[in-house]
Formats: sequence, structure tokens, C-alpha cells
Amino acid sequence: MGLSNEEKQAINFQLKRKLNPARFRGMSPKMAAIVGYFLDEKFTDPAINEMAITSDGFVMAGHEGDIGLNDMIGTDEDLNRNIDSLLQ
Repeated sequence: MGLSNEEKQAINFQLKRKLNPARFRGMSPKMAAIVGYFLDEKFTDPAINEMAITSDGFVMAGHEGDIGLNDMIGTDEDLNRNIDSLLQ
């Protein structure tokens, strides 16, 4: 049996509160955009609306108003490490 909608909403609310970029003075705008993408929130303008990992391990992003993935975020290893740091 899975979580109820109310439980999912409560977890989502807590996660958005915990990872809100306003809580992290040193968070870069790029990382705020990434967090916004994962949480379906708009913390930057323009916001990231698409992300993909290339076959050689690079993370690409597309922004609102752009066509395609025109911004290289970095490596998937770097992104994973940065996300792990936020979740601790």
C-alpha cells in the first residue's frame, strides 16, 4: 500500500521548505534553478524547464523560452554530490 495523497502533499511541502534556496546563503543561482526544477517551483528567472544527462555524463538544461538544451550544468557526479549535500 502506498502513501495517501495527503501524506504525499505533506512530504512535498516539507521538502520544498527544507530545500528552498532562501535558506542557503551560498547557493548559486544555477543550483537554485536546478532545485526549482526538481521541486516544480520557480526560484529563478528564467527557470529550468528541461534537463537531460548525455551519454558521456554531462547534465544539460533548457530554460523557459529557449528551444533545446543550451546550458551545460556540469557532470552528473557533481550534480549528485551537490544534491546529496543539500539533503544532509
